[in-house]
Amino acid sequence: MSAIVVLLIISGVGLYLCLPPSEDEFPHPLNGTFRQFHGAAAYLALIGLGYMLGDHIAKKWRYWRRHLDGVMHLVLWLLLSITGLLLYYPIMALDAIAMGTVHWYLGVTLLLVYPAHASQLQLKRWWRKSRTGRASSAP
Repeated sequence: MSAIVVLLIISGVGLYLCLPPSEDEFPHPLNGTFRQFHGAAAYLALIGLGYMLGDHIAKKWRYWRRHLDGVMHLVLWLLLSITGLLLYYPIMALDAIAMGTVHWYLGVTLLLVYPAHASQLQLKRWWRKSRTGRASSAP
């Protein structure tokens, strides 16, 4: 899943950098290529999200640990999926909202949340290990 997230990040940043400065100008020649890669990576990410729902979340939910972090992570993925679909299939009632900007900021937020969620378990293990090491070395 991490490789898919890296591909999403690279293609999303590349797509953002290739956007035309205004509606009157032509887009960068690589705009279409980055759009295709981003769409393919998003498709793979949705498959990975389905796996996470069926396996990772179902197994971890009963432990009552890191629920706030996990729910926030899941909500971000779902909002990214919805805003990504709204970029291609817009709803007329949402014309006043710049969906591309909302999608971009949600992606940047996920970029900050994903490493924290993935590394939180390793930090807890390190903390327990260092705490038990200190307790056993005390006189």
